[in-house]
Amino acid sequence: MKKYKIEIQVNKRKANYSTSYEYRYGNHNFVLRCNEDSFLAIFEITRNFKEFKIFKNYINDLYKKISLIYLIRYEKSLIFSEITLYLSDKKIISYKYDKNNKVMYELVDKLIDRLPNNLQNINVINCLLKYSKSKYDNKIASLYAYLYAKSMLFENDRLQYYWMAFNGFYNKFKNDDKDIQDFELINRFIIDFGYGSKNISKAERNRTVPSIIPLLAQLGFDKFNTNTKVLKEDIDNNNEVFNNKFNEIELNSDLIPYAYILTQVAYYYRCNIFHANKPIDLFLTKYENNIFAIKAVNDLLEEFLDNNLSSLFN
Repeated sequence: MKKYKIEIQVNKRKANYSTSYEYRYGNHNFVLRCNEDSFLAIFEITRNFKEFKIFKNYINDLYKKISLIYLIRYEKSLIFSEITLYLSDKKIISYKYDKNNKVMYELVDKLIDRLPNNLQNINVINCLLKYSKSKYDNKIASLYAYLYAKSMLFENDRLQYYWMAFNGFYNKFKNDDKDIQDFELINRFIIDFGYGSKNISKAERNRTVPSIIPLLAQLGFDKFNTNTKVLKEDIDNNNEVFNNKFNEIELNSDLIPYAYILTQVAYYYRCNIFHANKPIDLFLTKYENNIFAIKAVNDLLEEFLDNNLSSLFN
């Protein structure tokens, strides 16, 4: 059966494209070529009713893949201003879009925080290209939440999505045990990274975290004033301060301070926000501990994910 080459051009056609990707979706091979403001997708199709019936599904999936790759590659959303369809090199139809007539409605406009190089590599891109929506899993959910967080300005929003991304990351420790609870997953995460011997109980977390928040808030406030971020090395440099506080409050755990913040303080705020256990400040002054502590937690979660999230795609 004769095959026809389909080309879908997003925005202006270019003589040269800086990047090219190939992947298989359904029964078809796709080639994507991109530049900073345009994309070209190429695949073949037969004049078969069933293929034309699923053509729309391919196009919808294609638009989403193009938009996602563009967001990762260029750290901003691709604006669909014009889409042109070619059949065997002959222009069939062309659509122009304005802001009130979009083919894609972006939930992420641009990334405020830069992506690390390890998340812009070919392993991540290839994994995204081969996945259909029905095959989405924890690593894809983790990446999506991470991209959301990178586009968020306010600390409460950053926390929600960085925690989701972190949750997706430690879900890799499920192995074949699909019914395992968060408590045990975090325990496996702590042991695997050499951060301690065990997770702590909910009661122990709720008892001790409020005493740690002022220390974190001071770090967050200092970094906020210098427009910088709290890093693991900042916690490591203050290990003695945190350990003295742990001894003072009689923390029943051997977690290192960094791991305690990454898992226990983050989880404490996660519960307060997701379950509305306690209100989180909407506005801040220099004396608002919660917001500055959340900034510190966000920065540490972001740094951890920057360094480790790509490992899910190797």
